[in-house]
Parts: sequence; structure tokens; C-alpha cells
Amino acid sequence: MVKLKRNETMKKSAFRFSLRGMFLAFVLLALAGCKKGADANAGSTLTWDENVGPDSIHLSIEFPNYADQRLNTAIVEWFSETLGGSYEGDYADCQSFLRHYADRYRQDIHDMRKDFENLTEDLPFQLSKELDIVKEYETDRVVSYLVTTYDFTGGAHGFGVCYGVTFRRSDGRQRSEERRVG
Repeated sequence: MVKLKRNETMKKSAFRFSLRGMFLAFVLLALAGCKKGADANAGSTLTWDENVGPDSIHLSIEFPNYADQRLNTAIVEWFSETLGGSYEGDYADCQSFLRHYADRYRQDIHDMRKDFENLTEDLPFQLSKELDIVKEYETDRVVSYLVTTYDFTGGAHGFGVCYGVTFRRSDGRQRSEERRVG
């Protein structure tokens, strides 16, 4: 009977030891994945969803927040150029940036609906404009963003575009840009 109790204690002790070992291994793996100089969770994603009458707009942008302001500025300037280049405020003011382009999207939807209404009394469909910009890839040397857009202006289906851009982290220079339409 005592032997059985000792084996049970050994099993519990071995189980606790293996749990501690697995936890320690997990922590070490997580720490090994952190690269020196890379900013964890570099930015926050701001989203704007709005119904414009029967229509809708959606913007979602993952803004950078690196220690190097040259990199932040280069990335947000590129965002602005991608969206039409009309923002003249402070690139560090993410809320103002998003609000500005939401206003532009709202005006685009309004203008499209007005154009359509000149052709027909009632539109049998909802217009929409959507944009998502997300950080897709990052190393200690480069950071890449992916832009996905989708516009629906009637017909059988909308029109989507997907493209990416890569920036060098050392100075914010744009390394490449590739577009896909589909």
C-alpha cells in the first residue's frame, strides 16, 4: 500500500515537473521570437464604419508607432498618397487622418448616388466603399503593409484591388510596391 502511494506521489511530481518544463519551454520560445530592435505591437488599428443613407463606407488602418519617426512619417505619407493625398494635418494624429478620409469616402458615396439618381429615381442596390490597410510582414530590417479595397457601384459584383508595399526600417525608404486587381 505504501508503495502505491509513493508511485502516485511520483506521478504527480513528474506531472508538475513536465508542466513547469513545458511552460519554461514556451516562455523561452516566445523570448527567442522577439527580435532585438523590433517593436512589438507597433501600431493600433483604427476602424471607421458608417452607413451613409442606404450606402456604407468602411476604413480600417493599422497605424505605425515606431521609435523612428522617419519611418512612421514615411508609412503614413504613403497611406495618404494611396487614399488620394489630400490630408494636410499632422500624420501623428491618427484619428484626424482617419476622419479626413472617411469624409472623402462619404463625399464619394454621396456624389455617386447623386449621379445615379440623375439616371433613375430609385437605386435597387446599396453603394459601398471599403479599404483595409494592415501590417502584413515585419523583420528588424523591413516592414510591409497590405492594402485591400472593394467598391460596389451596382452590377453583378464589386471591384476589388489588393496591393502591398515594403519599407526599409532603417530610414523609411519605400522598397517595393506590387498591385493585383481582381
